[in-house]
Amino acid sequence: MKKITLLLFSLTVCFSYAKNFDGSMEEDVVVIEILDETLEDIYYSYYNFEQPTKLVFPNLIYVENTYIADVQNLVSIEFPKLKTMGDVYLASIESLVNVKLPALEIVEKDFSFHKNPKLEIVDNPLLRHIGEDLYFHQNGKLEYYDANSLEEIVGHLYFHQNVTIKEIHFPMLLLTGDYFFINGNSQILKIEAPELRNTTKYLYLSGHTKLKVLNLCKFEAVLPHPEYDDEPKIYIQDNNEYIDANALCAIGDDAEEGQEEEEEEEPTGEEDQGEENPESNDEPEDTDEEDRTPDVDSEETRNTVSLYPNPAEDRIHLDCEVSIDRVIIYDLSGNVIKAFTSNESYDVSDIPPGIYLMMAFKKDLLVNTKKLVIK
Repeated sequence: MKKITLLLFSLTVCFSYAKNFDGSMEEDVVVIEILDETLEDIYYSYYNFEQPTKLVFPNLIYVENTYIADVQNLVSIEFPKLKTMGDVYLASIESLVNVKLPALEIVEKDFSFHKNPKLEIVDNPLLRHIGEDLYFHQNGKLEYYDANSLEEIVGHLYFHQNVTIKEIHFPMLLLTGDYFFINGNSQILKIEAPELRNTTKYLYLSGHTKLKVLNLCKFEAVLPHPEYDDEPKIYIQDNNEYIDANALCAIGDDAEEGQEEEEEEEPTGEEDQGEENPESNDEPEDTDEEDRTPDVDSEETRNTVSLYPNPAEDRIHLDCEVSIDRVIIYDLSGNVIKAFTSNESYDVSDIPPGIYLMMAFKKDLLVNTKKLVIK
């Protein structure tokens, strides 16, 4: 082990909020430990480490802003105990191979990775909430991104031109508050967000000619954005014939080696063709939504709200574990059909027969989404 005193001195200037450092050599990589428990900023910009370097924050549990951009010879960043981050921006770090965040649960603002040509691993198995945007753009060697615990992205989900990525997994993701955008990832084979119900403004998937699996099979509707007048849209085109023909729920038999035979390719493709254009409110709704959306009384739905009767004719009633300020009913194109202020009983007698989405809010927070059938 060798103390890197000159390097540590220069780092103290560059990284003004780090009070304690411990540097060592490990297989020709300089390991620098920054021992603070909380930090306001981690800031490296246009900085050149003299040797390949790994930054380790062994005690850090919270940092407000992390900005690392245009840095040379930084190969790894590790946060073994970090649970909450504010804003995260890692860009143009030419030697960066991995970012390890094994304890991270909450990102309060953006979680962004931009033009890192050697980035292979972003490890965040416990991440469950992103307060603004999730952004991966033109990262050179990233092949897989697994967000196995992520439930909510308040802003948008953006994967664009990551030329080596093959699989993206969001097994727990329920909603994105802004658009869902995956475009131009030329090698991608699989995109999975099987629990995703809603996004806002638009859902856009394009430019994936090798894509074999697109599992958005429980997706219900694109909702209007409160700050934009744009019409909500679903755009799934310019991928390949199979994906574009079976929009939202395309699960091929040969998509995954060793996958169990429960995929049932042909029924899935025929059932879900109707959902490709949710702006049409007539023919496909009855079969499509009944097949792909859980029953409103199912334990699989979020259980804070009970809606009855359903189907309904004249009035609906809500039982909720929390107080509700307003209720909005949307059609499957995201158009507002009717809105109510706080109450437990609502008149729906003037709504035409069909399938709708009922969303319950407390202040500006979405409490629950339910499928509503008017007969």
